[in-house]
Amino acid sequence: MPYMLPYEEKTIVGVSNVTWRVEPDGSAVHYLKEPLPLAEGQRKILIAFNQWRLMNGLPAVRINSELTDACMKHCAYMDRNGMEHVQEPDKQGYTVEGDQAGRRSCLSEESPDISVTMFYASFYHRLPVFLPGTRSIGVGHSGRYTAIDALSDKADRPWLYPIIIPAPNTFAHPTLFARESPNPGIPEGMKAGFPITLTFEKGAKITEARAELRYRHRNGYLPTPVLVSSPEIPANKDRPDNRNTICIIPREPLRPGATYQVEVHWKENGEERREEWLFNTGRMGPNPRLR
Repeated sequence: MPYMLPYEEKTIVGVSNVTWRVEPDGSAVHYLKEPLPLAEGQRKILIAFNQWRLMNGLPAVRINSELTDACMKHCAYMDRNGMEHVQEPDKQGYTVEGDQAGRRSCLSEESPDISVTMFYASFYHRLPVFLPGTRSIGVGHSGRYTAIDALSDKADRPWLYPIIIPAPNTFAHPTLFARESPNPGIPEGMKAGFPITLTFEKGAKITEARAELRYRHRNGYLPTPVLVSSPEIPANKDRPDNRNTICIIPREPLRPGATYQVEVHWKENGEERREEWLFNTGRMGPNPRLR
């Protein structure tokens, strides 16, 4: 499908760095394409990561070697001591760089490319890796763990809020929620569906959020029950700001290959707002563990 994203002089396309120049009258586009020096595993993770970003209108990122080295050190520490964000100085494998990477990273017990889809199919782990201002990421992997740091290299980038995931008229999205810790309010034993998020600009006051989700059936659009977590009423009290996001979690798995209609109402700084859009699901999965 066609991707739309902000025009910038330099961007990542596939596994290449591309520099663009457009003639002032729009008559021609010139570009220089330079392959990125990446190992095969890094190429795979970059393509997977940018696939989800571009599908949702977010600029592509590159892999940062310095951040990657730090993530690799944290993965080595976790191999010895278990999966934790914070390293303890008296434990084997401790490094300052690894400790800093661990504090900024999303962690999982899957391969890097699977981890990206897991983070995408969660709530708290989705938001740090799908920021408009992220320029590059660090990716670490060991025999047991993956660490992805998308917070260390980011800069201000003008953006139109809210950031909506899944974006309108996109497809091939997962059908299941990837269980994570902390739990965003999903009752024990409930198999939840792929989450829908609207993330707002820092400082915006979001109140009175409500949402409806419907799937297209031959008899029309039929309702799907949802859990709504918002900055005003967060599902997890330990996350009182809800990361300034309205999160809509289906109370059942989404149907594969189906069309869904989302309708969300809220007040932003006291003003009534509304969004309505469609998206499509793809294959089943995933449903792994995250930290």
